[in-house]
Amino acid sequence: MTLMEFVGCACTAYSPVLTLCMFTVFHDPIRIIILVASAFYWLLSLLLSAIFWNYVTFRHVLPLCIIVSVIFQEIFRYIMYYILKKAEQGLKKINVPSTNKDITSNKHVVPFVSGLGFGVMSGCFSLANILAELAGPGTVGLKGGSEYFGLISSVHTMIFTLLHTFWSVIFFPAVEERNFWQLSWVVGSHLLVSCMTLFNQSDMFYVSLPVAFLVLLFTAYISLCCVCKRSVQSISLHEHVQS
Repeated sequence: MTLMEFVGCACTAYSPVLTLCMFTVFHDPIRIIILVASAFYWLLSLLLSAIFWNYVTFRHVLPLCIIVSVIFQEIFRYIMYYILKKAEQGLKKINVPSTNKDITSNKHVVPFVSGLGFGVMSGCFSLANILAELAGPGTVGLKGGSEYFGLISSVHTMIFTLLHTFWSVIFFPAVEERNFWQLSWVVGSHLLVSCMTLFNQSDMFYVSLPVAFLVLLFTAYISLCCVCKRSVQSISLHEHVQS
């Protein structure tokens, strides 16, 4: 039973992001490098959050720690954007024609892969300990705990992995265009969804989970609009150059 619960929760949490990686990242070495680099920068934000948790604030002030952790993640998202922006000219010089075309012409590819790296590493750290407990020999739900804790945690992990991808797709062009509304949405929704997880301490999953799903849907819609807008701009620019 514990093995079935472990496999089910692991597939629920990681299947979407692994599918995205298999079909969009693993065939391209440059995308793999961007994915790994983004995951590393998320780890750096986690390191600073851990330092703040242990040495700066009291551990029982959990909301403050969550807010600071979100701020660190968004700072490193901007740092990742800045580094990739500086490396754009270098990517054009790499002698891999198919890769060059993807990176330089499809402007949404870099933020997508970068956000995927953030999401992959975030998902690994947020659910690893829970999956270790679900593997047995016991199971969750004892001593008054909710029997749905593992499933709810895996769903939250899935949502955050996808949200990180969508947030980067919105964040990168928003920085270039100085679109403060979209930047505010990325930071604000990140804070909202993260703080809503505090309700899970009281088994109030019916509060945190619907809010997370709504934010995911709206963020996916905004990111889709950003991708369509940049695609139209790229096509218009290409036609203008040819004319």
